[in-house]
Formats: sequence, structure tokens, C-alpha cells
Amino acid sequence: MTNARRLAASVFTAAVLTAGLIAGTAGAANAATTISKSTIDGKMPAAMGCKADQKTIYHKLIKNGAGTPLGYIDLMASNHCHSVWAHVHSTSKTRDIFAQIVRKNGSSYAAGATGTTDLNTQMLWDKGTTSHAIGMIATPNGTFKVQTANY
Repeated sequence: MTNARRLAASVFTAAVLTAGLIAGTAGAANAATTISKSTIDGKMPAAMGCKADQKTIYHKLIKNGAGTPLGYIDLMASNHCHSVWAHVHSTSKTRDIFAQIVRKNGSSYAAGATGTTDLNTQMLWDKGTTSHAIGMIATPNGTFKVQTANY
């Protein structure tokens, strides 16, 4: 093999390995960021790569007074990031939606929106504590709220 071919093969191999590493870590939290309460609290799950290993801990329907489902609230968690957040989903974009994540000691983050069907709160560090999620959906006939159990 000529030196030019060896160099081209080395460059190609390095490019493939780099692309694989980037693809493999794209969903993980930034390797340069130390996972700690100060780097997680108040950050969005997608921005920190914490959605890569997300799991739904609790899922509760939000129903109106007649028992018709309007959407749901999820308490989401990432083991890698030691974090939890609330995710609310509405079946209609015309409703106001609200989600809140609450840590046992009272710290919380909340988010609200109109014109969308999905909403995530910022994250709370959950190592050594418990948290719950609250979801609300407002309609012309009232506001309906549910809370998950603690996790």
C-alpha cells in the first residue's frame, strides 16, 4: 500500500470512528459537564442530553369533570443525569397547559403554554430526595389538575 493510500485509509478510519463517537454520545449529557445539582437544576432535559435515557415514572390522565381525558402528566426521570422533570400533553392545541415539577424540600420549576400540545419543565436534581409532577389543562369549562405520586 502506498503512503498516500495509507494516509487516506487512516483519515477515513479516523472520520468513521469520530462520527461513531459523536453519534453514540449525541444523546448523552455533555461529557465535559460534570453531572451535579448545580449543573442539572433548572436546565432543560434535551439541552443537557438527559432525554437519552429518559423513562416515564408515573403517567396520569388529566380528565374533565365528566371523566373525558384532556391529556396527561408524566413524571420523567434520567438515571444518568440524576434528574426528574414534568411533561404534560394535551389532546388539543387550543387549551392552556401547565406543568410543574416539585422537589420534596419545596424547590420547583413550572412551565405553561398555549397553542402547543406538549410541554416539559426544567429539571430538578433528584439524588437523595423525592419529587412529584403536577399537570393542569384549562378549558372554557374549567381548569383540571392532577398530581403524580412521589418518586
